[in-house]
Amino acid sequence: MAEDDAALIDFYPYRDRFKTYHRLEPQGRERQSILDELAAMAGEEDRIADLGRVSGSIYHGGHDHYAFLTEAFRLFAHSNVLQRDMYPSATKLEAEIVAMTSSMLHGDAGTCGVVTFGGTESLINPMLAYRDRARKEKGIAEPEVIIPVTAHVALEKAGHLLGIKVLRAPLAGDWRVDVEWVRRLPRSRSSVASGCTWTHAWEVSSFPGAKSSATRFRASTSASPASPRCRPTPTSTASR
Repeated sequence: MAEDDAALIDFYPYRDRFKTYHRLEPQGRERQSILDELAAMAGEEDRIADLGRVSGSIYHGGHDHYAFLTEAFRLFAHSNVLQRDMYPSATKLEAEIVAMTSSMLHGDAGTCGVVTFGGTESLINPMLAYRDRARKEKGIAEPEVIIPVTAHVALEKAGHLLGIKVLRAPLAGDWRVDVEWVRRLPRSRSSVASGCTWTHAWEVSSFPGAKSSATRFRASTSASPASPRCRPTPTSTASR
């Protein structure tokens, strides 16, 4: 990262340029001043991606597409979709998103899903499903999950919230899960083995021996609870 970009990585961003608010002000601000300040931040933060120097974090459809998304969001920004009787469009749109995703992943009539809000919830939800399935179908009362040391931190959040013990598998020299380390574990109560990281993700085929190990541990295998098929980039780092 260049020196001029380093200022963006800061625990107290913009404190030297814009006022920091600790409480509601007695007097409100002019709308345009708020928009100008936000536009300055957005322009600088988009600059790195616009230069093609980001390999992840955003899903770039171009600024024309961003404007289209913003217009769509504007129409419903005020709505509380908990009130499905007032906003039935939420039911329609969610069902269609789930159906389209199911179609891409070869789901069938028994496939169901839910729209989540961000990666953390998208990882906690399947962990809940894995835990409850292991409890109901396999009698695992104290579940465990095997994840790489590079796995997304949300899996550890899920373990904490859902009472699942997290077992962290090291990586071998080729950046893949050390399955021999997994095999040496005592027979456990694992309900799922995840072979994917958020910094560089693998296809199931890159998790050698995963299915045989999972059978031994009575676990389900997953390339990633959030991403069923992905390929690593050689330049990725293994930091969490």
